[in-house]
Amino acid sequence: MTPVPYQPMPEELRRFEETCDGPDGSVVRFAEPYLDYVKEKIHQGESGVVDLYLLNPTLGWADVHFVVLVCAALCSLRLVLSGAMLPAWKTRFSAFKYFGRKFDIVKPGKLCKFAENLWYAFWHTTALAWGVCVLVQEAGTSESPGWSRMMLQQPEGRWFWITTDAEYAQGSIGWPLLLPSGAMRIYYLTQIAFWISCSLFLRIETRRSDHKVFIIHHAATICLVAFSYAGSYWRIGVVVLILHDVVDTLLYWSKSLHYCYLPSIVTECSFLLFVFSYLVARLLLFPFYCVWPSIDPSYTDLLTNGRVPHRFGFPGGIVLPSLLCVLVGLHVYWFALIVRMVVKVLNDRRNGDWGTAEDIRSEDESDTTEPETEGGNSKCKTR
Repeated sequence: MTPVPYQPMPEELRRFEETCDGPDGSVVRFAEPYLDYVKEKIHQGESGVVDLYLLNPTLGWADVHFVVLVCAALCSLRLVLSGAMLPAWKTRFSAFKYFGRKFDIVKPGKLCKFAENLWYAFWHTTALAWGVCVLVQEAGTSESPGWSRMMLQQPEGRWFWITTDAEYAQGSIGWPLLLPSGAMRIYYLTQIAFWISCSLFLRIETRRSDHKVFIIHHAATICLVAFSYAGSYWRIGVVVLILHDVVDTLLYWSKSLHYCYLPSIVTECSFLLFVFSYLVARLLLFPFYCVWPSIDPSYTDLLTNGRVPHRFGFPGGIVLPSLLCVLVGLHVYWFALIVRMVVKVLNDRRNGDWGTAEDIRSEDESDTTEPETEGGNSKCKTR
């Protein structure tokens, strides 16, 4: 059920290639005539409007089957490794709870939350390393550069839509007919499956005061990742995923360490790294590399010599920046909470309170007790 590692561009699609000179004299390749072709089929009743948003040339039912299977596998793996926060599951075996109990490294009453956060820490670490490896593969070489290498050199957004000479030689002729590699497809579809699994677990994991905001975040993320894959906006999507995994990796390792018997200096340093990464990745790099290129119409006009005056005339030209802006709004909201927490900690230090900082997004469930199981007997540790 794994997607085909590489699918060459079908010959019947190569006829939609269109080239022009860019503002700097470079060759710009688009497949804009393909949009006119799809619109004509819709007008004739041969296709539906939804086909304007299913532009990825490798898209197929095999992708859907892959996502469903991986989602089921991730849900099963999570239950085995970290369990769930349902009362019936808190006393059941899970690998991370066994590890924490076996080596006595977790504070009393925090075992289930330790296991839950450790699951997220392991996933986001793996996803970050995986995404960087895929992006490096997409970079090509200095002699035959790929889009990700060129994106770092020219970050105004052109390489989210057009192809390099090396990619053109492999059959990719420009948006919307951008060919994702086999490695990119598997990575991307697995990310969709992960975020769907997260939404399924929202009712059986730790419930915090910003639960409704989390629902909005998960819904926007799933829509963004799935839509960007189907609509051939996956280049923007992979950058979004990597920038978010950087922050989430540090967040969940910081929270996992917070639940362990460690000197406060360790947890505070990990928290400071998280705050710094949040500021840089989500409030600086994310808007600069992802949001603004999807909104700014001026460069699209230049890139196409006025044939496309703005991206809002493209399928997804409004949906994509709207979803990205929803994430920006959530980032600002959560950063405000982070600043409140930092201010609270500094005030506590000034008043002589040197206790460890708590997550300002307080849990709805009690933090004081948590059932655990040892040797088959259920007991409750109290903080």
